[in-house]
Amino acid sequence: MAITEFASLKLKAPHTVTSDPFPELFKLVREGQSAWSSYPLLYFADTSDQSVMYILSGWESVSAHEEWIKSDGNQDLLKRFASYLEDVTLRHLNVTFDKDRFDVPYIVYRNTPEGTEPKGEEADGLSARTVSGQDLEHPDSGSHSLTFFEERPSYSNGEDKILERVYAEHSSQN
Repeated sequence: MAITEFASLKLKAPHTVTSDPFPELFKLVREGQSAWSSYPLLYFADTSDQSVMYILSGWESVSAHEEWIKSDGNQDLLKRFASYLEDVTLRHLNVTFDKDRFDVPYIVYRNTPEGTEPKGEEADGLSARTVSGQDLEHPDSGSHSLTFFEERPSYSNGEDKILERVYAEHSSQN
């Protein structure tokens, strides 16, 4: 089963996900990683904190992603980012990566502690547009849910992260 990489990059102030040199750097990362993995790489910015970028992509396995991480190509890219990054969180979710589902303008991310039910007012029918999974390396980190939207969602429970697609392959932000 293919898995989903869900990573967050927190940039050092005063940088935002759209300030220079990030458009070009994120393009290089997408090209290099996608060529290596054969999965598209999608970028989303946290709408409440423009210094946080989320990366979604597919991998055949955790070990396949680890091979990319160790590769010279990825190490070169990491060096280019090193002085700009404050924090990086990487999760490998046991969710099959589905580009058709993930290729939307908005995603709501929710991390629900193990053993609790999600909270918040949500529109009817969201379950059909939501995938949830565990972090394969940190299963005690709770359930990680992604809900897909064509328009910016109006609900939130206060703990949700609303993510907006940036650097879409077909946009002028390439």
